[in-house]
Amino acid sequence: MIRTIQPDSERIDSGHLISRLIGSDGIWLNELKVGTVVTVTTEHNDYIFRIICPQTGEVEIISNGSYFQKRQITRIVGSTSGGSMIRINWIGINMYLEIKESAQTSRIVTTSEVQKITIMEIYRFFPESQKPQRRFIPRILHRWLN
Repeated sequence: MIRTIQPDSERIDSGHLISRLIGSDGIWLNELKVGTVVTVTTEHNDYIFRIICPQTGEVEIISNGSYFQKRQITRIVGSTSGGSMIRINWIGINMYLEIKESAQTSRIVTTSEVQKITIMEIYRFFPESQKPQRRFIPRILHRWLN
């Protein structure tokens, strides 16, 4: 099953900031299953990650940006609107995603604004003994199906 979340329209009203903080479109990591693959498209990069532990935000991540160029284990912290307030374990549209740089450091990478979230639960409709045919799966995900 593939699900995409995008903003409905450009909102420029005075309540836009408040709606970004409390009512923005997005996903809670703890509502996803282990193994779910999520693609987060920001203004500048794409981040693809596989959920390892939904409750803690631990993921295996890769990106086409300057960070996470190689697959690595890290943690999604949450989303922010650019200030110090953060919505833990949340990935929100029109918000900035915060990701730990690595499991060994406490440094946080803040992305540009999230524009689209795609959730791929690729094992949902397949029996445990069968894997999906590779031609239907994006090339970058092939390694995770072995």
